[in-house]
Amino acid sequence: MKQTLVFLMSLLMLCTLSAQENKVKTYKIKSGYIKYKILDKHTTGTHEIWWDNYGKNMREVHNTTKATKFLGKKDVEKRHVVTITKGKYVWTADLEKNTGTQGVNPMYNFVQDNMGQMSENEQEQTANSILESLGGKKVGTEKFMGYTCEVTKMWGAKVWLYKGIALKSETKMLGVKSGEEAVEFKPNISVSASKFEPLSSIKYEKAPGLEDVFAQIDEEDSSTDKPIPLTYPFEKFKAKLEHYQPQGYMKMGPMNIQKSMYTCAWMRGQDNMIGISAMSTNNNKEFNLEEFSKIKGVEKFTHQGHTCYYATPKQMEAYNQGMSKEEAEEAMPMLMVIYEEYDMVLMLTGKPDKSQAELLAILDKFDF
Repeated sequence: MKQTLVFLMSLLMLCTLSAQENKVKTYKIKSGYIKYKILDKHTTGTHEIWWDNYGKNMREVHNTTKATKFLGKKDVEKRHVVTITKGKYVWTADLEKNTGTQGVNPMYNFVQDNMGQMSENEQEQTANSILESLGGKKVGTEKFMGYTCEVTKMWGAKVWLYKGIALKSETKMLGVKSGEEAVEFKPNISVSASKFEPLSSIKYEKAPGLEDVFAQIDEEDSSTDKPIPLTYPFEKFKAKLEHYQPQGYMKMGPMNIQKSMYTCAWMRGQDNMIGISAMSTNNNKEFNLEEFSKIKGVEKFTHQGHTCYYATPKQMEAYNQGMSKEEAEEAMPMLMVIYEEYDMVLMLTGKPDKSQAELLAILDKFDF
């Protein structure tokens, strides 16, 4: 949990633009080495990171021993893990077990393709908005190891960041403090390319990707209420969305959820969002179109030969009876378009509230 918080806070604060490549950098320092000591009374050992090309290539080594005692019984846990990252590819070796996995970082293309299209200022605004929406905040600057660090807090964690690099981190969970702080920091040194090669002594096995995970969930779901799959090809859905990119927005998706729903969203901060979803018109378990169309005030009309429905936030609230006050306040207008030839309903929404004409203008850009 501690490592996840530190990584997430670092990721949100590090995203910067390369003027040469117009891509997102992990760090603002081209290359270097950092070694940490562990701030945990039960753990000894080291955590080291080498990087090059602003973090595109990385080698991370955890070599620690954790000793705890419970009811007079001593338990010792050794950890020796080497993680190699080269762009979107990741190799992880457990030297205690002599095993390894290799796979693709599912966030790499998402960050590069979406935040890479933003200016440096837009990237910073987006990162700050996400940080704030998760309950985090910047609390100022402090000196550590002679470097002026930006200090960020979130969920009981506190991180000191220098040009995107965490020089120190502290967490407090259930009254227990832990963390780590740098004891060696060598920015802008030359790092041998051999540092970023997978270990030859380890046989790496393929790690499951997100599509594999969704497929497994799909296979394990034997419920009779299982959502009805879409017949419209997901690759075709992706292609329709490929060239739509509102300026300053981060694209999240498209995603294929158990083959029964396709969805994608474009976000800019907390208050600007455009979303589109598709599902089978027979998926009444997920969305009952017949009941929805009977809500007072819902407008039914035809657009380019397709039956459409438009609902205001108040009408969406009426459909979703029982929603909390907070959920009601977040309700957004909805445009639904029926494609009988595909057995598909498209749903578009937007924040701040979009009018029927505004949502239709967005729909026309997709050209389904």
